[in-house]
Amino acid sequence: MNSIQKLGRTVVEKKVIQMYVMEKLGAPTIGKEFGISKTEVYRILERNNIKRRQKKALVAQEIMKLHKRMSIPELSEHFGLQEKTIKIIISQNEKEELL
Repeated sequence: MNSIQKLGRTVVEKKVIQMYVMEKLGAPTIGKEFGISKTEVYRILERNNIKRRQKKALVAQEIMKLHKRMSIPELSEHFGLQEKTIKIIISQNEKEELL
């Protein structure tokens, strides 16, 4: 009997979402906690309309594409990152372009 059967599906799904969204844990880590696969974690997120996080490089690339059209607060809200983080990403990428 796995954790889902013991705790009940609704409780596990809520905890999975909390761990992924609030605690920023990855699917493999969450899966180990509940004795389920990372694929099942992703299915739970999808069922609950939770977007998967993107890899950092892809996020930075997308921010750089959009930053001329969107303000830092807009980018912050769009990507779910703090404004300070957006500023750092833009600054680091602009420095790399100069090299």
